[in-house]
Amino acid sequence: DAVITDKIYINFKGIPNINNEDAATSSNSRDRIVIGLFGNDAPQPVSILKQLVSSQGYKSKCKPLDTTRLLQKEQLEANKVYNACLENEDTVGVNYDYASVWRVIRDQRIDLGAVSGKFVARENPTFEAAKSSNALVHDSAGVVSVRRGNDGGYGFTIFPGKKGSAPAATLDEDNIVIGRIIEGMDVVERLNDMA
Repeated sequence: DAVITDKIYINFKGIPNINNEDAATSSNSRDRIVIGLFGNDAPQPVSILKQLVSSQGYKSKCKPLDTTRLLQKEQLEANKVYNACLENEDTVGVNYDYASVWRVIRDQRIDLGAVSGKFVARENPTFEAAKSSNALVHDSAGVVSVRRGNDGGYGFTIFPGKKGSAPAATLDEDNIVIGRIIEGMDVVERLNDMA
């Protein structure tokens, strides 16, 4: 019964389509999902996700420099990564331009939004539930959520399964529901079938 306040979309490239007999076409095709976001029920996580899909990105500070490396070569590389992060910290926000699907557990979860490259040295956002305690649950295929706290990185989860299942209960406990797929459930189904 949550109200959709915003819509965002994510384009995918390279998802196999078993119904498409032209393999070359399927490897070059782009698939899109449109997510309806519940900004009234989860304003803070929705705000972060909207920034992650924008061209400006989500402004995030660099992680503190780790100086506990035992090998000099490793410490020099860590210094290089940290300094490169500092150079772009105020001008370049984290976005999903080159993010990936990093885990698919059939009928349980599809985890997306793993960032790499210049963003790995950034602090993860902390996703917080609304003060009124977001009571939304993973009650149908296509529910979108983020992990509470900052352990989930920049990623989000699409629930491809069924209400009342053990995976749904686990996601209800660990995640904050922020939206649902309103277009592209065929893409979600193909992702789910890749497991």
